[in-house]
Amino acid sequence: MDVNWVRPFKGQTLYNIFMRRIHISPAALYMLTIIVMAILIVGVYLRLPPQIPLFYSLPLGAEQIADTWFIALVPLVALICITMNSIIYNHLLEKNDFTSQMVKVSNYAIIMGAFYIFIKIIFRVVW
Repeated sequence: MDVNWVRPFKGQTLYNIFMRRIHISPAALYMLTIIVMAILIVGVYLRLPPQIPLFYSLPLGAEQIADTWFIALVPLVALICITMNSIIYNHLLEKNDFTSQMVKVSNYAIIMGAFYIFIKIIFRVVW
């Protein structure tokens, strides 16, 4: 079995292999997703019903329904999670490369997860 394709990655961490081309900070990525979310809300707000299914973890029916303005909870909860993540890193964890990269990757995951949930809710309700 030929393993020459592995040679360029020898000695690199998984983070460096998969994320080395992303040079955007979590704060900038969060601001970009907030702008996209705001543009989507402005574009589809008139087509949104007065209540939308937001709480998909609850049983089917009326428990899932929330007022339209509750859609703002998605980016707000993401911001709270990112802030808590950063506070924990800055005040409680030992600062080294591993924890720094883990905080950065987890912030990326929180941002992209919140964006995915937001898009899924909007497209499920509008289209």
